[in-house]
Amino acid sequence: MDVLVLGTAAAEQWPSIYCRCDICCRVRRDGGRDVRTRSSLRIGERYQIDFGPDANWQMHRNGIDLFDLEHLFITHTHSDHFQFEEIVSKSHAIRANSKPLAVYMSVPAAEYLERILHTFDAQIEDEEDLAAWRRRFPVRALEYFRSFEIGELGVTTIKGSHLAEGMDQFSINYLIRLPDGRCLLYAVDTGYYQEEAWEYLRGKRVDILVMDCTFPTRRTEPRSFGHHTLASFLGTLERMREIGFIDGRTKVCATHFDIHQALPHGEMQALFDGSAVPVTVAYDGLAL
Repeated sequence: MDVLVLGTAAAEQWPSIYCRCDICCRVRRDGGRDVRTRSSLRIGERYQIDFGPDANWQMHRNGIDLFDLEHLFITHTHSDHFQFEEIVSKSHAIRANSKPLAVYMSVPAAEYLERILHTFDAQIEDEEDLAAWRRRFPVRALEYFRSFEIGELGVTTIKGSHLAEGMDQFSINYLIRLPDGRCLLYAVDTGYYQEEAWEYLRGKRVDILVMDCTFPTRRTEPRSFGHHTLASFLGTLERMREIGFIDGRTKVCATHFDIHQALPHGEMQALFDGSAVPVTVAYDGLAL
């Protein structure tokens, strides 16, 4: 089952559409791996993590589509990760997969969505319309620190330290067991974990770690909550190594970069090259 990094930017894509700073102008001029869309991940044809405003371009650029998508995992409801209007645009396709598209999110995220559901689609005029909508796009609320069997995947929810809309909505980092036995942790919008998460990870191990390093050039203490800096990212890797969650066989990728507090791809890779744990700076279209 292929794992494809669709996007690697934070809320502002690379280049930022309103900006003419030096880095945005250079990205427009030179292109390459520094053209970054909002972060998301595809697993095979039936699974995806996050669905941001760049989903259509990501499909086009990678020569794929969403026809077979059945399971969509949302980390949290910030708009760079969750565009519900675009998710439900499946209803307007002339020829689409007739299966329901299940949307998985935290319990607080599902409660938030329920409160604002009526704002998404003017076609929902009565309870009958709403019921049909729910059948096409069932929302599955997932508790933190629980494991589920979803299709071919084993999915465990890890509570991040990043807050989104609604009451106590922390991001979900998804720990996924792939059909071939490999384990993947997709950890964007997370920051340094709270102790309950560290205790939950103890005794587990991953083969692939894709983790947020939103602010690689921001100088902070080794623990940054909500988003990682370079120091926080490396500090998290060190603690993961101490508890055996990662080891020398784990492929580690950094993602979710803010354009105004980052560097060109090659210079960013150089930031990580001296770390005790080898790190690959992810780029849009990277196959894992």
